[in-house]
Amino acid sequence: MKLVLVLISCLTCCLAQTPPVDQSSSSTTTPTAATTAAAPAKLVSAVKWVGAVTASILVSRGESNLNGISLTGQVVRPGLDRTYKFEGLYLYNSVGVPSVAQRVVVQDRRALAFSFNQKMNNVVSFFNRLSVDSNRQQGINYRVMNMVGVTIRDPKKEHRFQLDFSPGAAFVDESKTAFPVENGLHVMPAALQTASLRISKAWTVDQYFLYRVRPSVAHDTHLDAFVGLNGMVFTRRFGMQLGYRYTYEGLVAPGLMRLDTQFTVGIIMKL
Repeated sequence: MKLVLVLISCLTCCLAQTPPVDQSSSSTTTPTAATTAAAPAKLVSAVKWVGAVTASILVSRGESNLNGISLTGQVVRPGLDRTYKFEGLYLYNSVGVPSVAQRVVVQDRRALAFSFNQKMNNVVSFFNRLSVDSNRQQGINYRVMNMVGVTIRDPKKEHRFQLDFSPGAAFVDESKTAFPVENGLHVMPAALQTASLRISKAWTVDQYFLYRVRPSVAHDTHLDAFVGLNGMVFTRRFGMQLGYRYTYEGLVAPGLMRLDTQFTVGIIMKL
């Protein structure tokens, strides 16, 4: 509930910000037909939602006997001063053992996130990201994290190469099976870094890096990173992705793996 209140307050502050009106210029300048026609065109392009879904399936029979699915997606509404983004992730893998009747689940992770950036100038913008995450194999029943900070961007390289760095504070409410004493609401430093390189009209490289740490508790760190090569090689709406995902959870129960890596080859569908 506290995290929801934090997000609502942040949204309220951003929505309340409206650009000041220059009374002197409006009283002396008459808009021409060209300017009035250009304004609606910019408004239409600013509210357009764009997105993509990437899916890959793993099926193996015989000695390995594996079933797996990797599903990721995002929807973005870019704007002149404000950008919204929804993200989703679902990773599942199971192994069949001949001596065991039921399949053994080796990966079960689900995540949803909503973020927005409010532009302050050409370099700095206000940043807020609310995420819900669950990873059964690492003992995480749920983790709700609201990250607040600023995004720093280099405007000179925006067309071909875009690099964003967002340091801030994270309000984390989580539940771990093996560490009930550590459950509850905590505040800790965090950082999110994203990059995108356009190689050609059809090929791009996308990367992100999310890190948060609680200095007061040993090994309570979380790192989530991804890099992917995307190519719209089939049509303008369908392509392929070669991706590598790296996840590290420092505080896990004895016997569980802290590190989880995954290499995927999937199909991209633009929305």
